[in-house]
Amino acid sequence: RLHADGTQITDEGLPVLAQLHRLEYLNLKGTSVSARGVEVLKSLPRLQHLVLYHTNVDAAGRAALLAAFPKVQLEFGGYHV
Repeated sequence: RLHADGTQITDEGLPVLAQLHRLEYLNLKGTSVSARGVEVLKSLPRLQHLVLYHTNVDAAGRAALLAAFPKVQLEFGGYHV
């Protein structure tokens, strides 16, 4: 589990997290990541849960991430960007 919520992580920092191959849960709530940046996390074989409330992921990005992560529980919090 990694709680990076409220941190200053950006899309540029996500490739570092993509190296955490045992990561199952990642909370990015309140960060400035976008759908494009989050897609790099597809390489995480054990990822099961990804929290993306209050990020720069817009409606189109949500749709793209739902398609890119079919086995991961994605939480967008019902907030609309």
